[in-house]
Amino acid sequence: MSFKTTLATAAFGISLAPVAVSAAIIDFGSGVTDGTTFTQYSEDGFTFAVTATGKTEGAALFSTTCVIDGVDCGGDLDLVPAVQGDDGIEDRILIRQEKGISGVSDDAAPGGSITFTLISGSRFRWEGVSAVDDAIYKFSTSLDGEIGGFTLGENETGQLSFSSSVLGVGDSITLYTNGSGGFDSLQLTAVPVPASLPLLLAGAGIFGFAARRKARKG
Repeated sequence: MSFKTTLATAAFGISLAPVAVSAAIIDFGSGVTDGTTFTQYSEDGFTFAVTATGKTEGAALFSTTCVIDGVDCGGDLDLVPAVQGDDGIEDRILIRQEKGISGVSDDAAPGGSITFTLISGSRFRWEGVSAVDDAIYKFSTSLDGEIGGFTLGENETGQLSFSSSVLGVGDSITLYTNGSGGFDSLQLTAVPVPASLPLLLAGAGIFGFAARRKARKG
C-alpha cells in the first residue's frame, strides 16, 4: 500500500471518530432575587451576554420559594407553581423586571423578550425549556428563527422539547413572552469540536503539499 493510500485511510478513520456530547441545564441556580438586573450570565461552562426588550429594566431572577421562606414576593404569587416542583420548576426563575420597580423581583407583564448570546463555551444545541405563569411563549434562535412555543395559564407550568441547529460563539437564543411569565431552565447539549479535527485538517494539508510537489515534478 502506498504512503498516500495509507494516509487517506488514516484520515478517513479519523473523520469517523465519535464526537462526545454532554447535557447541560441552565437553571439560574445562583444570583440575587431582589430585582437586580444583569447583562451577563455564566453557568455549566457557558457565558452569555443577556439583553431584554419591552417595558422592562432587564433580566432578573425571582424566587418561587418566596411563600415558603416568608419573603416578600412583590405581589407576584402568580409566578409560583401551583405545586412546587411541577415540571421541575422550583427555586430561582428568570424574569423580565418590571420598569421602574427596584428592590423586589416583579415581572413585566407587557410583551417582550430575553436574548442570550454565547460569549464563551462549547458549541451547543438548544433542546428544551421550562416556564411558569400566564403568557404566550415563543422560542427562537439566530440561526433557526422560531422553533417552538406554548401558552400557559396563571400559576401553570410547562415544558417543551425541540432541537436547534448547532450554535456557537456569537449565536443567540431568544425567549419571548406576550404576558407575564418566567423561565425555570434551558436545556442545552454541548457539541464540542471533534478532537480529531485538527489531525484531519493536518492530513488535508499534507495532501495539498503532495499535490503541489507532484505538479512541480510534472
